Amino acid sequence: MKRKTAVVSYNKVQSELCRKLKEGGWDCQEISFYNTHLLKEHLESFENIILPFPSKRENIGFLTEGAELSQVLSENHTVVGGLIDSEIKKDLEEAGIPYIDYFENEAYVLKNAYITSQGALKLLLENTESFVVGKNVLVTGFGRIGKSLAVMLKALGMNVFVAARSETARAEAETMSFTAFNLSKMKSTLFYYSFIFNTVPFLIFGDEDIKRLPKSTVYFELASKPFGADRDSFDNYLKKYVAGAALPGKLFPEAVAENIAHFIESRGR
Repeated sequence: MKRKTAVVSYNKVQSELCRKLKEGGWDCQEISFYNTHLLKEHLESFENIILPFPSKRENIGFLTEGAELSQVLSENHTVVGGLIDSEIKKDLEEAGIPYIDYFENEAYVLKNAYITSQGALKLLLENTESFVVGKNVLVTGFGRIGKSLAVMLKALGMNVFVAARSETARAEAETMSFTAFNLSKMKSTLFYYSFIFNTVPFLIFGDEDIKRLPKSTVYFELASKPFGADRDSFDNYLKKYVAGAALPGKLFPEAVAENIAHFIESRGR
């Protein structure tokens, strides 16, 4: 039997993760997010503690107000999480409690990007009655998500354009047969697109940019805060804005759980 593991329940991803680990022969138990009375003695029997994603204090339901993880765990535990909050990391490091952040693993992040892109395609088809083949679509940003999404959109028969800050990213997009340009030039082309997918987590579309968008253009926000555009501006100009942050866990919890489980199992923890 593999190491005894507690999965802190928060959403369907965590429930699916515990189920998959059990299928793989792990001694896994789900700890309710809403159980606020767990004591250190109860957790001593576990070796691994898997936190929800994102691994922030407010997502760890068994911590009482003002308490720290180090007060209920020991150096005999290994904490596993994704995007672990810096304060949590500091607390664990000072207490000598080992931790692993799967969002620092390139293979995990790459798979997550493809899951996100699949979710973006689902949003696209749910938010248009148009035949998308031959439509012009802009992808802002050409990181892992932007790259995988551009490839999928092209496979649908769409005309894909890429706007990116990095000269290297633009060069890579061009070698993949996408039309690419910088963010400044992008602003003069906004009239041209039926759909825009933003993956850049900072404001790049100002009020005037949104005002110039055609009424029929659909904007999909895939980035995290502070986002690429202000949703209120879309509402003010009666333009369509589709929120798409944190798509993997919302749309494909089983796929996310499988990705996390593979990461954990590959380390034999």
